[in-house]
Amino acid sequence: MSSNEMSLGERIKRIRMRRQLTQEKFAEKADVSVDLVRKLEQGVRHTASMSSLTRMATALDVEVAQLLGQSSTVEPTVDTEATGVLAIRDALTSLAYFPGLGSSEIVADEPPTVAHLRSALDD
Repeated sequence: MSSNEMSLGERIKRIRMRRQLTQEKFAEKADVSVDLVRKLEQGVRHTASMSSLTRMATALDVEVAQLLGQSSTVEPTVDTEATGVLAIRDALTSLAYFPGLGSSEIVADEPPTVAHLRSALDD
């Protein structure tokens, strides 16, 4: 069964067991009630508050998206605003700014100029 086909409780239980945590230790680490953990894992409850999900994800060292069975990566869209955000992210994290991986015109000890970042967005 793939992770997206599993319920929230099944995903929590699977990850919790991989981390070798009892329900009690996990609940304590996540600062949630053992009752909540049990009900989620048994399928009695199918959701929890965002704050509880965040604490559980932190206790399990995963992202909330993983608990919910969703992708945590940003997918490109045709929306121009979202595309602009992705272009900015790409420009700021371009491999060209890492020593030995990019363009020789960029000095590794100097941050990129605003003009250079703007030109990267125009590409």
